[in-house]
Amino acid sequence: MNTHPKPRWDQRRFISCSILFLGLMLPVTGVGNHLARHSSGPQVDARWVVAHVVVGSLFVVFTTWHVLLNRRALLRYLRGRLAAASARPSREVVAALAMVGVAMVLALA
Repeated sequence: MNTHPKPRWDQRRFISCSILFLGLMLPVTGVGNHLARHSSGPQVDARWVVAHVVVGSLFVVFTTWHVLLNRRALLRYLRGRLAAASARPSREVVAALAMVGVAMVLALA
């Protein structure tokens, strides 16, 4: 039986959920900004720009906070990878780089 009371506020869960929701909102506000730019007046366009900038800024803040909270685990992972003296990156690293690369090509094309 678990005798430890459940914490009232789980900071890691809050940050992870915030990053998830903000990450999902970034494309929505970006597409809204793009569509408003071609179909509406300048006021509607400015609102979408502000929404996109605010969501993007919050995403950066929460992601930085997430990295700071998990720095020990990240450093332990990096030290383990360096100690293994593996010249080849892991499949996860390759997949993440490929996904970011494809997204950048699609965004800039």
